[in-house]
Amino acid sequence: MNSSPLVTIGMPVFNGEKYIRKALDSLLAQTFQDFEIVISDNASTDATLEICQEYAARDKRIRVYHNERNLGMCRNFRTVYEKRRGRYFAWAGDHDVWHPEWIQSLVSALDEDPEVVLAYPIAVAISANDELLPMRWPRYETVGLSKMERIRAACTRMSGAGNMVYGLFRSSVIAKCGVYPDFTAPDRLLLLEASVYGTFKQIPRELWYRRYPGSLPKPGGGVSPDHEQAIKRQQSLLFDGKPPWYSRFPIIGHALGLIYHLSIRPPSNSYANAHLGPYMAYMHLVDERHFLKEEIRLFLKSLKMKRSKS
Repeated sequence: MNSSPLVTIGMPVFNGEKYIRKALDSLLAQTFQDFEIVISDNASTDATLEICQEYAARDKRIRVYHNERNLGMCRNFRTVYEKRRGRYFAWAGDHDVWHPEWIQSLVSALDEDPEVVLAYPIAVAISANDELLPMRWPRYETVGLSKMERIRAACTRMSGAGNMVYGLFRSSVIAKCGVYPDFTAPDRLLLLEASVYGTFKQIPRELWYRRYPGSLPKPGGGVSPDHEQAIKRQQSLLFDGKPPWYSRFPIIGHALGLIYHLSIRPPSNSYANAHLGPYMAYMHLVDERHFLKEEIRLFLKSLKMKRSKS
């Protein structure tokens, strides 16, 4: 086996025994073979770890790591990235399914154009029983745009971040963005930062089947009535220990993250893009002002509750 495969697939797992065999089988059936799978089990309480170890014993391209306690999704996503060896990197869910030409198509897109830092396919929503679901996402790519054009596009019209983050990245670009940051909706912040370093290309083929074991997310981009509960659910899943204070305010948190990662303490140790931090933060806040208003309302509500208790 090549000691340094071209592609690393990082699979953070937790209690995924129901679907993980299908997920691994579809990855191992890829036409492109120069890859490794790095699995990090986040203290599963079912048979997930044993299934992963079984597959690793059969295929040397699979490496399995185990956390003694649940470290939260953000840290586990970083773990599989930190253990990569590939020049290209993709995260993979433990319940999804991939077309056999998924890796080959994305690798070709990165190989053919050095400006592309992320390639991803059209996603297909499937149910718990592998049925196709009536859910579609808008097309989005920035190939051919100038740096400022693609940055503005990311801040004002990027959609489907939850799909795009499961595409194939240049590993070096993820490192420049702080990997999978400790923020609510970390995928969106990661992609906003990645837009600084290159273009995103969407392959016009249905190559990834994203499973929704429960209910589908609600359509539309407005503030939902359960916005506060959605934030609390993310807080409970994403973080190791007490969530950071800014995780209660995702849009404000993203603005702070952009300024911190681009202008104050860039992971790349380069301040070449320092001027873009405040600019992107402002553009993002303006574009997401409907969510921003809701976050301010929730903040004032929390202050009122604290005063009433004192």
